[in-house]
Formats: sequence, structure tokens, C-alpha cells
Amino acid sequence: RDLDKLPDLRSFNFYEPDVEGKAQIELSMNEHLKGKPGARILRRNAKGVIEGESSRREPVQGNNVHLTLDAKIQAIAEQALRVVGRGAAVVLDPRNGDILAMASVPSYDPNVFIPSISATDWNKINKEETNPMVNRAISAYAPGSTYKIPIALAGMRAGLEDKSFPCYGGVQYGDKYMRCWIAEKKRTHGKLSLEDAIKVSCNAYFYQFGNAAGIEQIVAIGNMLGLGQKSGIPISGESPGVLPGPEWLNKINPRARWSNGLTANTAIGQGDVLASPLQMAVVTAALANGGTVYYPRLIDRIVSQDGQAVQQDPPRVRSNLLTDAGLTAEQIEHVRRGMWNVVNEGGGTAGRAKNSDIPTAGKTGTAQFWRSGVKDNHTWFISFAPFENPEYVVVVFVQGAKSGGGVSAPIAAKILDGIQKYKSGKEDIQLAALEPAKGNFLFTESVDFGRDVAATNKLFDDGETAESPSATGQENRPAAEPTVRADADEAGRVQNKTQPRVEKAQPATAGAQPGSAKPKSNPIGNFFNFLGGKKEKSKETKPEKKENR
Repeated sequence: RDLDKLPDLRSFNFYEPDVEGKAQIELSMNEHLKGKPGARILRRNAKGVIEGESSRREPVQGNNVHLTLDAKIQAIAEQALRVVGRGAAVVLDPRNGDILAMASVPSYDPNVFIPSISATDWNKINKEETNPMVNRAISAYAPGSTYKIPIALAGMRAGLEDKSFPCYGGVQYGDKYMRCWIAEKKRTHGKLSLEDAIKVSCNAYFYQFGNAAGIEQIVAIGNMLGLGQKSGIPISGESPGVLPGPEWLNKINPRARWSNGLTANTAIGQGDVLASPLQMAVVTAALANGGTVYYPRLIDRIVSQDGQAVQQDPPRVRSNLLTDAGLTAEQIEHVRRGMWNVVNEGGGTAGRAKNSDIPTAGKTGTAQFWRSGVKDNHTWFISFAPFENPEYVVVVFVQGAKSGGGVSAPIAAKILDGIQKYKSGKEDIQLAALEPAKGNFLFTESVDFGRDVAATNKLFDDGETAESPSATGQENRPAAEPTVRADADEAGRVQNKTQPRVEKAQPATAGAQPGSAKPKSNPIGNFFNFLGGKKEKSKETKPEKKENR
């Protein structure tokens, strides 16, 4: 079932007063949640007088849908992410693909839609330039250097695990000299192994490594990892992303020809590459667990009111990198070790994520964008922990920040630290209602939660500059239209009973200020978005330049 297509009105089988799920889980699980209405058949005589009841059917309550979400981990992620104005966080269990938390900022209170939302409130949400109706966890953006992880797997498949490449500051492809970020600092990385190239995120290494692997291997591994396609989770607005290659290019531009320069761009997560935080969490989970690619799972089970199991879908495997890709455990360990070095060795780009209580491995990414002439980097950190026996994958994506290592990594570390304290019993997480998270276009230089971590080498903290065309992100709103009630006048009168006209959401632009406070909502309320708006794509101004981290 395509959750992003509006239903045929002829298929409606509910009564007008019913609360009906129009988007997200309430739409996909509506048949289970709504139950069956009761009915009475009455006897009426020839004079129209009701004499009694002929039969009665009692109403049946709907089933209970249990999610894979851990409410306390969701609360931890929601709180940590609120230090920024736009972003997303995903927490995944790499052992089965279960989604433990999924947060998006800014957010809104879904309770205001039940049973209907006022025209004033609906217009207010639609006018918010930071687009709170967009779930950034399932929207697709340029992944930057986090994409070097699937590229590393493609190289493993091509037998490049022991291959070294030099960094002289850049590589020439055709008439374009493609720089490494360290060239801006008047330095080079020299000759590197794969593990060290991952640690310092050397663009020049991956330009060469990606071309040595070949675009065919990159596309093949990407397909096995679920890139460029929807994951199939039962919520609205998921973007498939883009897995570029010769076949893809031929479809969008038959006259264009794939080149080594395009492969080099793809190898550092630039050009036309797009991926969502959820997709990158699936990629990271496959590294964490040693090669099994799970479909992400959000529905755990469906149970009737008397406690009987109605449906329970087990974890599903998309592919296995050992059997389907022909990789070895040693090859996967090469990539895992590189991610360990990123966080735990000197010169790595994510030293601020180091945590002795929960040993972490990860990869930073920074894709540099300009929004209407204003710098608006998209920064990433993908991670898993504990390193030896991973239980958690944490992916953090932030819009409007300086670097993945300085902003996204500390947020991910805060989430992992909170999970570790919660699971070990060191901290009792109290669930409480939260105000909807406000959005803004402020630029975040760095994030510091006061954690005691070793100082990082500034040379490796904010680098990775590269020039290339930028892909436009995929931000979708749910397709459903909510039930909007007309506002009353000063005398309390409603002028008409028809659905009032509301203003459509506008694409985000520079200079928006944080919205006003919204009614409180539960930390996991954003997964129960009963009602959406018309599907819109964010039409941010085409970036002039993109840098990668």
C-alpha cells in the first residue's frame, strides 16, 4: 500500500464522527485500530412508532499496535536533538533492525488535529518556514563523507582492502581538479591505507579508491544496502534517496555519459547522491553486526483487547554482505576498524564522540550548502556501540551547522551516553510531556554538553572541503489533508460548515525565526501523526557549492 497516495473516496467505510487515521501509522494500521461499530435494529409499527429492539450488535474495540520504539530512548533522543533548529536522529538495534527512536526537529503536536484542527492553527503550521510537517529522519539529503562507508564496502568487494593511495591535495579528472579538504590548510595526507583514509576522511584517497572499485560495484553494494529505495516502514513521506550510476543517469539525461569524475564525486557522497538518516542507520547496522542488512522495523506486534496475538512480523533480512556480496568477515572488520579510529585515535574527525563507558565507532560527514546566500551546512554522524558487541546504532543529521565532528557527533554521543546510563540503571529516565520543538535557521558552530573528552586536533575537526555540484534534498510532507474546522467570529458564529480555505506550506527560506510555543506532546507523539498536509517538496535554493566531511 502506498501511504503517500490519497485513498479513493468510494472506499471509505467509516462514519463522519469517527476519528480516522489519515497519515503515518494511524493510516497504515487503521483497519486494526478502529475496531467495528455496534448496531441496533429497531421495530417500528405502521404509525412509525418504535416498539422495541429486534437485534443488537455490540461494538468491538480495535486492536493494540505495539511499536518497536523504546519510549525512554525516544525521550533521550528528542531532548538531545533540541539543541539545534533543524535535524533528525535515528536509533536502531543492529541485531534485528528494530527502530528504537526516531526524532525530527522542528516538530508539532499531533493532538491538535483530533478530532479537527482550527483553521488558525493549520495556517500557522503551514506558514512555518522550517517545515515542522517534514520528517527529516526519512527525508533524503547529501550524506557527505558518511557515504565513504558503503564505498569502502564496494572496494572490499573489488579486492582493494590492502590497496594504498596517495593524497597530494587533489586528483585531476578531465578538466577538473578535485581537491581534498586538507589542501585548504596547505597540507596533504600522503600515502594512506583504507583504515587511515576513513579516520582522516581523505577525499583524494576515496576519489581514487572509488574509481578503482568501479561504479558497478558501488551501485551493486548500494542496492544490497537499500540505498536509492524506500525502506517500506509504514509511515508517510519517506524519500527513496538517489543511488547514482550510469543506468540512473541515462534515465534522467540520455545524452549524458558517466565519467570517472562522477564516480569520484559519488565516492565522497556528493554530486547526486541522496540518503536519509534512516537509510544510513541501516548501512551502519550492517557494519555493526558483521554484514546482515535488515529492513528497518517499526511495528513489533498487533494484539487484540483480550491479549491474543493478531500479527507479529519477525525481523526481515534484505541481504547478507557475506553470502550475497561475497565479502569476508576480515574485509568488513577493516571498515569497522576504520570507524573505530575516527572516534578513538588521534587525528580522527570525531574525537568528541569518544566514550569509555560505551566504546563507540563512527564516521562524520559535512556537506556544505548555501541557502539564499547563507551558509547552511548539512552535517552527519553515523555510529554504533559498544564496538565489540553492538547493541545500538545512532545516526544524527543536522541542518545549519559547521561540521559533523563538532555538532552531530556530540549529539550522538549524548544520546549513547543517555542510553548507557538508562540501561545500566545509573539514571532513571522520567517520561514527561514536551513542548513541540521549535525550528530556526540559526547556524550552529559547535555543541558541548559538558562531557569530559580529550581535546581534539583542530586541524582534523572542521576540514574536508571539496567543490562539486550539489543535489537537491528530498523533503516530503504526508499527502493527507486534515479535517480543518472554521474559526468562529467574535460573536461565536461559524460562517459556513464547509472546510475553510487554508494557506499552503511555503518552501523554507533564509531568515526564519523560531516559531511560538505549541501545546505539549508526548516525546513519541511524532510517530502518531494522525493528519498530514499536502505533499510538498522543500524547494531550497540550489546550493552554490558543497563541501564534504
